[in-house]
Amino acid sequence: ILSICSALFFVTAELLHITNLIHLPAMLPVYLGLLVLYGPFIVVVAIKHLRDDKRTMRIISVGILILVAFVISDMMRFNIQKYIMPDFMRDMISLVPFGTLLFIIFLIISYCVSMVDNMYIKAEHKVLLKMAYSDELTNIHNRAKCEEVLQELEYGQQGYAILSLDLNNLKRINDTLGHACGDRLLKDFAAILAKTFMADGTVGRMGGD
Repeated sequence: ILSICSALFFVTAELLHITNLIHLPAMLPVYLGLLVLYGPFIVVVAIKHLRDDKRTMRIISVGILILVAFVISDMMRFNIQKYIMPDFMRDMISLVPFGTLLFIIFLIISYCVSMVDNMYIKAEHKVLLKMAYSDELTNIHNRAKCEEVLQELEYGQQGYAILSLDLNNLKRINDTLGHACGDRLLKDFAAILAKTFMADGTVGRMGGD
């Protein structure tokens, strides 16, 4: 509603100015009235977003509050100077450009924070995806990924082949040389399989060996 009122005001003010009926300086009280309406609304929304979970929204809200504070101080100075004390802070320059500059700086900071957050989310998603679909010991695909690929192949239109392999004497190696040697055998064998066949299909560990 406030946006519509502002748009109507600016269009009306321009038309009245062009037609020489009412010049823009005479519309200043109406403009200040709109700013008075905007102020509390913007402050309430910004304060509400200070409690937002997103850091970017909190940073932007701080920038908005700083800009509003500078605008309000300038408005107060202008009205005091115009209607009460003509010599009040006459030589003082407008603070709005400084408030706008600070707001832009906060926008840039929020953009940088957003980029870092997105990079972190993508990296976290990549790690979680790898954890969900990779075998912890061999780093090839796990059973969940293999079953997903098999399901896609089953409903697909192309032919496929499944090669299922067992490592002979793995239990004997674990019992005689220890599980560390058995794990090393699994890892080395998985690495050879992946290097040989990964470009042509899916290599995964469905079970113990």
